[in-house]
Amino acid sequence: MFTSVLKRNEPKRTSRRTSRMGWSTRIFLSGLVGAGIFSACTSQTYNPLKMQMQSLYRPAYELFTLVWSPKQFSDPKEREHILGLLKTLTKDFHKVGKVADTKSQDPGVQATLLVTQRLLSDAENRFASGDTDYARWRLKGLVSSCVSCHTRKEQDQPFYGAAPVAEPSNFESAINVADFLIASRQFEQAGLHIFHLAERAAEDNELHAHLLPLLRKWLLIQVRVDQGNSSAAPKLLRLAESPNVTPEEKRIFLHWAEDLRRLQGVVSEGPAVIVAETLLAPVRNNSLIDTDEKNLVETLRASALLHEFLDSPTPTSENRQKATLLLGISYQHMNILSFLPMRDLYLERTIRAYPSTEEAREAFRIYQNNLQSESSGSGGTHIDEADKKRLEELRSLSGSKS
Repeated sequence: MFTSVLKRNEPKRTSRRTSRMGWSTRIFLSGLVGAGIFSACTSQTYNPLKMQMQSLYRPAYELFTLVWSPKQFSDPKEREHILGLLKTLTKDFHKVGKVADTKSQDPGVQATLLVTQRLLSDAENRFASGDTDYARWRLKGLVSSCVSCHTRKEQDQPFYGAAPVAEPSNFESAINVADFLIASRQFEQAGLHIFHLAERAAEDNELHAHLLPLLRKWLLIQVRVDQGNSSAAPKLLRLAESPNVTPEEKRIFLHWAEDLRRLQGVVSEGPAVIVAETLLAPVRNNSLIDTDEKNLVETLRASALLHEFLDSPTPTSENRQKATLLLGISYQHMNILSFLPMRDLYLERTIRAYPSTEEAREAFRIYQNNLQSESSGSGGTHIDEADKKRLEELRSLSGSKS
């Protein structure tokens, strides 16, 4: 599936570390470094955020080749190497946070950076103390955080780098590679790779449960990053004809294809917040998963408009409070696992930033329902004391009645 963007002869193996990494990893890393230098030198304006992010890709990819291999990650011979990579990432990501904090108006960006910093620090500390299984589990969630941030809206320019050459050893690793390609903003490669995995899932009954989650992630790229991809709808139509696709899945794919065609290349008319509110109308007051699934393309498009709106310095306070609420609603209805924290983040942000408003009260109703749903089981609803205190605080701030 993967092909390298670099063509060169294999270099001499001058060290044990270089030899151990393997040819596919070395060619990936050399591509990242070389392309990073190229884009930095040819850019008309110096972009410190981009430079800081590019500095993370080499240690990140080398670390994740080990995270995706449990045997290697727990190998004592790799301990010092992994700890060194974690220290480098933790240190350099703090630099990214400092640069990004001065550039973004969207509260979700700062929150995502903070969560990522804490995750890296936690993984480093737990790995250093010998808890390798926990550290690996934490690190597997790291790329999801990157995915949620890098697919917020249409990108001006991707970060460059070569893709891994070898096919991953198992399906889970292949999905992780897809996340890494998105996280490093190699969107074209990511889109091709994810759709290839979806085709495999459609044909293999043992992998079929991955089909819809993969396609949701694929739609992120088509709708929020690459808003003019004319090949997306025809691909879905072909996949819908796969003999193993269920009738319900086929109906969903056909609806997605129709929405992709309808929204392709359309310039939104009117204020972004109003357009987004219209796009979210089918799901806003609906709790049915089938409705959320069917309208995912419109929901993703609305979220992209809202992120771009919030990231600009000009919105009025009234429009900003509505946009923040609508973002929480959009994430409420995406059914994408890596975006789950964004849902309550924007709902709580609405309540705290705009207390005693209609938006705050609507946000609180949704937030409360989410918490109660997550705390329910066969024995009833059990909300821990910390969550009870937070809930009462947010109720008071929103002006909602008990």
